[in-house]
Amino acid sequence: MAYKLVGHERKKRNCRQITKAAVRDYILIRPGHCECCGVKCRPDCAHVDYDEPLIVVWLCKSCHKLWDLYRPEMTASQKSSQRAMIDYIHDTLPTILGRRQASLSIDP
Repeated sequence: MAYKLVGHERKKRNCRQITKAAVRDYILIRPGHCECCGVKCRPDCAHVDYDEPLIVVWLCKSCHKLWDLYRPEMTASQKSSQRAMIDYIHDTLPTILGRRQASLSIDP
């Protein structure tokens, strides 16, 4: 028996389907690198707002995990522009990575 998706989960699924079709139809082009750290890979599509399925950032698996774990709230103007989202990620993730590495380091 299949379960019924409700609310946020339904919105997330619909957004992913729209994005997948946009990549298939060359409306969205997947780059060959992470837009945050620049590593060459087949990046994942990261959504900030599931109401805007075509506003995405392409992130490697590591950056995407960090983004999902530590993503702070973005302003409406940052969400409205892909360039603003990328700039925000560039500014935010290194700070998060630095804090995370510092918290994991063991003092002798």
